[in-house]
Amino acid sequence: MQPIHNFLATCPRYFETFLAKELASLNAENIKPAQHGVYFSANQQDAYRICLWSRLANRVLLQLDSFPGQDPESLYNGVKTIDWTQHFTADMTFLVHFVGQSSALRNTHFSALKIKDAIVDQFREKTGERPAIDIENPGVRITAYLIKNKISIYLDFTRTSLHKRGYRTQYTIAPLKENLASVILAASNWQTIAKTGGSLIDPMCGSGTFLIEAAMIATDTAPGLANASSLLNNWKQHDKTAWKDVVNEAKKRQKTGLATSHSRIIGFEADSFAFKSTAEHIKQSGFSAHIEIHQKELAYWTFDSALQPGLIVTNPPYGERLGDKQSINYLYQRLGKIIAKHINWKVAIFSADTHLLRALAIEPEQQHSFLNGKIPCQLMVSTVHPTHTINESTELTLFAEESTKLNDDIKPFANRLIKNTKHLAKWARRENIVCYRLYDADLPDYALAIDCYGSNLHVQEYAAPKSIDPEKAQQRLQDAVNAIKILFKHSDKQIVIKKRQRQKRLSQYEKQNDHQKLFVVSEKKASFLINLTDYLDTGLFLDHRNIRFEIASMADGKRFLNLFCYTATASIHAALNGASQTTSVDLSNTYLDWAKKNFALNGLSDDQHQLIQMDVTEWLKINKKKFDLILLDPPTFSNSKRMHGNLDIQRDHVQLIQSTMRHLSSQGTLFFSTHFQHFQLSTDDLDDFILKDITADTIATDFKRHKKIHQCWKIQHKIQSPWPNIKK
Repeated sequence: MQPIHNFLATCPRYFETFLAKELASLNAENIKPAQHGVYFSANQQDAYRICLWSRLANRVLLQLDSFPGQDPESLYNGVKTIDWTQHFTADMTFLVHFVGQSSALRNTHFSALKIKDAIVDQFREKTGERPAIDIENPGVRITAYLIKNKISIYLDFTRTSLHKRGYRTQYTIAPLKENLASVILAASNWQTIAKTGGSLIDPMCGSGTFLIEAAMIATDTAPGLANASSLLNNWKQHDKTAWKDVVNEAKKRQKTGLATSHSRIIGFEADSFAFKSTAEHIKQSGFSAHIEIHQKELAYWTFDSALQPGLIVTNPPYGERLGDKQSINYLYQRLGKIIAKHINWKVAIFSADTHLLRALAIEPEQQHSFLNGKIPCQLMVSTVHPTHTINESTELTLFAEESTKLNDDIKPFANRLIKNTKHLAKWARRENIVCYRLYDADLPDYALAIDCYGSNLHVQEYAAPKSIDPEKAQQRLQDAVNAIKILFKHSDKQIVIKKRQRQKRLSQYEKQNDHQKLFVVSEKKASFLINLTDYLDTGLFLDHRNIRFEIASMADGKRFLNLFCYTATASIHAALNGASQTTSVDLSNTYLDWAKKNFALNGLSDDQHQLIQMDVTEWLKINKKKFDLILLDPPTFSNSKRMHGNLDIQRDHVQLIQSTMRHLSSQGTLFFSTHFQHFQLSTDDLDDFILKDITADTIATDFKRHKKIHQCWKIQHKIQSPWPNIKK
């Protein structure tokens, strides 16, 4: 019967409880958690088994002795009483690590040197030789702890930290350590889920650590198996037969596990470099047949009903990868929205920002604190229930029967609003949109444009002619707003009123308020952030809807360029419909920040989708890339201080179109659009291109009353025949 030894398994802070449970499952006894580790007892073979199988420990340390000591002399004498020749030979190297301080032992480096001196002096006295120190790759590691005037001396069973499994060869941004990934899986109950054949998905898998650690657990693979030949220190009392038995036992268990595991383990990653790293790590780990990875944006992750319910686990970015926290907040909203569809799945999200975790809109069942390096983080664990939803703007609801409460003067306006709502709501439902123009000065006395953004209404009053009494115009506006409130049962918070008049230069882009009240609306596959209060425009040009849809229908596999991109809504549609890359250029930082949030909200990263803050005309001079699909939607006039000169669309459109066409591939398509009602396209100056007026096709049902709200052309290169003319 093998003797029982005392050990200390070290671990990162907050792992202790989970490590204690793991050690109990590996036959350890007398288990006592402490800060940064767990004390336990075991025979030598079980200690070997713990070294091979522990997924959470950093090191397994064999206690050689423990004695009172708080000064250099007692430390030296206590260390020298240990017979070091029983543990290693003079021709081997060693390294000492000291932890703790006292009034007389204040410097850990000095304390480590005292231990080294005691060991070397003993070897000289007994053998006439001395072992050497090796900092890089010592044959034996010795660790000493000074706690409450008591010194404990340990010999490290392993050459390196147990968290290094050997499969990580590529560097990625802020990778999780392997044992941190494993403790998160332990807290998420993955081992039990895997035994029942449950699936695991990491929608933002980074370097693939969760995937590989999960595969090890699902296939009953010992984490130290790949490093078994070099895992242990060169301890003189090493039992090669016992170690071989433990390793062979692990190999048999792995063989059975690989053959019987039915869990599907799937990872998604948008970043191309991280994806290549993940693929390499999976190959190195030997789990290529057990892990599926896809280079996809979060936007393309959808609920798969064919998967056995299991665990969704991920460590989304919370630092520099996506930039500002607001954008990342919307990324978490997107993540939460997709997770909410996975009813009865377990979900575990690891983040350094608890505010971001709230954006998931999932009520946590458990929360655990861990450290990612030195960064305090939270793990939220929950089960997805049908009640988990993300708040988005809902469909507009009409209460037509309420019109009986209105006086006769306003009833013509109310009746037209009722008629329009019934007709357009059905159309919008078929088109899968919630934003549309509900009323556009249909009646002369009520010169309003009313736009529906989900359940919110954006009311713009067209400036009345000077011949109209201002008080009468104001009364009509008030009557109309009251009718709107009654018919839709809206509060003041759901209605925003603005006056729209002829704009001077860039006033349509100037800030009017600073409420920053954003809400989410949907348009087919896309989601957008809307701000009804701070600018004259809202973040979404409703009249460009059909242009966006046409671009989306053509985008698959295409390189898309969006010039004067505003909030990049067309780029979002292109990306969600398979564009290989998108580039969006605008001079306004405000709108590019807004666009960045839109990309995050839709689960699209900056790996394939670039936002460029620059004067478009200057960018066209320096760009070297070609694009297959371009949207050119310039303002009517611009004289920004950051521009070189100014832009007048009527004067400058020929040069602007010609400059843009130089960046269009030979068989590509340019959409040119303008809101300038008096615009005249100079076709004679553009006869090098094929021009097609598609304005009629781009005016949707809700803008049929005012068909000149914009003009749009499809422009292409004249394709030359590849065959030369042959004279007969």
